[in-house]
Amino acid sequence: MSIKTDLQFFYDYEAKKYAETRQKFRHEGERILQQIEKLQEQKKAQREDETLHILELGAGSGRFATFLNQQFDGEYTYIGCDLSSELLKYAKKDNPKMHFETADMLTFLATQPQESCDIIIATASFQHLPTRNERYLLIKYAYRTLKYNGIMLMTNRAFSTRFLRKHPKIFLKSLTQTALSLWKKSRRDVFIPRKNRGKTYQRFYHLFSLKELKKLTLSGSLVLQECGYIDKNGQLTQEWRNARNSRFVGRKSEMATPNK
Repeated sequence: MSIKTDLQFFYDYEAKKYAETRQKFRHEGERILQQIEKLQEQKKAQREDETLHILELGAGSGRFATFLNQQFDGEYTYIGCDLSSELLKYAKKDNPKMHFETADMLTFLATQPQESCDIIIATASFQHLPTRNERYLLIKYAYRTLKYNGIMLMTNRAFSTRFLRKHPKIFLKSLTQTALSLWKKSRRDVFIPRKNRGKTYQRFYHLFSLKELKKLTLSGSLVLQECGYIDKNGQLTQEWRNARNSRFVGRKSEMATPNK
């Protein structure tokens, strides 16, 4: 079974639980909302169409879509995708006027029209892409899909002392596999097991460093606006030890030249 298929099966089986237990959007939602409102103000100041076109990669049970619907008063269109059709059933139920598609986010983004959206959001989803090439391609496709001055926002699980305390054996196993591969495999690739109905699913995560996220930004020609770790209070920091997640904001600037 492939990494993505395993993830899909896991989230399909866990859909009801995830929909019930992951309803609050917390600090990430507030930060994303600030970025959305700022972008709309910029469009207004430039006398452009104020309708924002928002695309979410890894929409899950619709947590962000619901937050957006409740908290943002501006004009917008929204489309979200996710591997799990079961999770999307909850998203569609809570947000009947929004559009959702069951799809791999890389394939989905590759099919979007050029310069068709203002904002791309990937909350705890980019971390599940298993290869460097897929991560590079997604940033490349994001650049192509964004309008000029559009932004991409993402959060990902972070490597930290908190992670080490919670999953010491998992990280040790990853280090061992990295050494056995003669350092071809990244030590930041980890599999976190979760049992469900007698079966153990291995959920893949790539724990990004800030250096790696910045390098991906440059490779995809996005201009870095923000890159840091998020602590338990939701504050941005460059200190990895107490991090919960990492946060990234990249902009498609008219001054940037796409990499070939």
